[in-house]
Amino acid sequence: MNPQRKKVLVTGARRPVARRLIRMLHRHAKVVAVDRRCPKHLPVDVRCEAVDLRRRALDHLFRRHRFDAIIHAGTLTSLRAGESLHHAYNVVAVNRLLKLAVQKSVKKVIILSSAELYGHRPANTVFLSEDAPLLAGERFAAWRDLVQMDLAGCVTAWREPATEVVVARPVNVVGSGIDSMAMRYLRRPQVPVVMGFDPQVQLIHIEDFCSAIQHLMAPGIRGAVNIAGPPPIRISQALNFLGRQRIPVPRTALTLALKSAWPVRASGFRDEELDLIQYSCIVSDRHLRDTTGFEPSYTLKDTLRGVDEPF
Repeated sequence: MNPQRKKVLVTGARRPVARRLIRMLHRHAKVVAVDRRCPKHLPVDVRCEAVDLRRRALDHLFRRHRFDAIIHAGTLTSLRAGESLHHAYNVVAVNRLLKLAVQKSVKKVIILSSAELYGHRPANTVFLSEDAPLLAGERFAAWRDLVQMDLAGCVTAWREPATEVVVARPVNVVGSGIDSMAMRYLRRPQVPVVMGFDPQVQLIHIEDFCSAIQHLMAPGIRGAVNIAGPPPIRISQALNFLGRQRIPVPRTALTLALKSAWPVRASGFRDEELDLIQYSCIVSDRHLRDTTGFEPSYTLKDTLRGVDEPF
């Protein structure tokens, strides 16, 4: 595909990663941005349409446009959303999006997933590859729909040879505008840690992540792809660099505190998320680097500084 002639659909246009991708892509492609409500301050040459992926409006969108590529950044990740809403957005809507992409002969589809779906477990090996099982849903019910979405993309990637489906599995993304568990955790002035544990964590700056997605737009790439930035670092080392105060607390005490605080909205964390700060989940991005030549431009220190970038 000639990049100058691509028409690219970007879903979830109001999200920080999508907005950054739109600003990168519009210089070389015709970008159509969609979300339930159109965001403000998009480039003037970007067409934005208010489309709910759960509705028939998605079918009408594909009748009006012939897309060369789709980047699905509209994944629902809010833990406050109900299970039915998660299923509607992350399973039903994504399956319809994939079906329409195949029917309309879209050449490239990139679905933004997460490396966290491998699961933070005590038996994890170091540098998990793309063929490792996705085990996060076993203990973290809120991510089961995300696992289904990820697997649906992988199945379509190999079942439909005419449409190259890439399931991008990034490590924790940091940077301006990102509101994730990792960002909320690392931004705290006083950070509770699980007593007796100091797992490694992988981070990637939003600019590097969007650059990696651009690399995945190249033809010939399909299936699951891990995306990582600089080398992993211990949580204690990251907190020391950021000038945070570590507060070691037993796991049982943290669990009881979060179980009480979550229902009354006194905490932005669920007790299941404690696995993320107790056990490591380190992935290998060798496939991405060998296939595309991608190299992160942000060093480990620059990436860590992204935690404190203004929201």
